[in-house]
This record gives sequence, C-alpha cells and structure tokens, in this order.
Amino acid sequence: MALAAPMLAHAQPQAEPPPAPEVLSDDEAVRATIVALFDGMRASDAEAVGATFHENATLQSVMPTGTGTFQIQATEISGFIGSIGGAPAGALDEKIGEIRVEIDAGLAHAWMDYEFHYQGQRSHCGVNSMQLVKVGDADWQILNVIDTRRRDCE
Repeated sequence: MALAAPMLAHAQPQAEPPPAPEVLSDDEAVRATIVALFDGMRASDAEAVGATFHENATLQSVMPTGTGTFQIQATEISGFIGSIGGAPAGALDEKIGEIRVEIDAGLAHAWMDYEFHYQGQRSHCGVNSMQLVKVGDADWQILNVIDTRRRDCE
C-alpha cells in the first residue's frame, strides 16, 4: 500500500496553472490608456476617465480667435472629469484617427487626428497631442493634453 500511494498521487490529473496576465508592450499600454479615455467619455464614466490622468495633469486647447491669431484655453482636470459624469451616456464621442506614439524611457508622446461629436452631431475637429508618463511597472497616465479645435472639418 505504501508503494502504491506515490503512484496514485502521480496518476492524479494536475491542475493547470492559471494563465499569466497579458503583459502589454509600452506602446500597447500607451494606446490602451488613450482608448480607455475615449471609451470612458462615450460611457460618461467619470471614474474611468479620471483613472487615465496623472494627478498633475493639464488640459489645454489652441483655438482660433477669428482674427488670424490663436488663443490658448486651459481647462481644469476636475471640471473636465465632472463634465464627463454629467453627460448622458453616448452623448460625448471623440472619434480618433491613427495614434502615432513615440517613447523614451518613462515619457511617451501620442498624436492623433480627431472629430468630436456631441449627441450625434459633429461639434469640432483637430489634433490631440498627449504626453503620458509611466507610473509603476506598467501603467501609463496622461500628463498633458493639448489640442487644436477647428470648425472647418471637411
């Protein structure tokens, strides 16, 4: 009996270890953060949007004045996140083009064209320029967004 016990133990099916969590490359993780921002906006999920931003994040827009010059408009992150949560789900839809990413160490730059739609109607378009920083081992957070805003989107 003592000799059979080790054989029976080896005959038992071995449980497979759980799959290892998928590890994204830095490029993929940067893109995932950006996609999470816009998915959160579409869902009017202020918590999801807030999670994409670094605690020291800034938002700015370069806007034409109508006289051929441009002005820079800054928006507080807390106000932006609050406005997301106050919008009806699906009302905010920022459609982005190809995301171009450059990375050096813990700094990433992402550039993409966009069209912003509010309640199904195009409001404006332009380019998003985002700087992201790597926090922890794998998380990337948005440190700065500066965009252009145009009405001539054709």
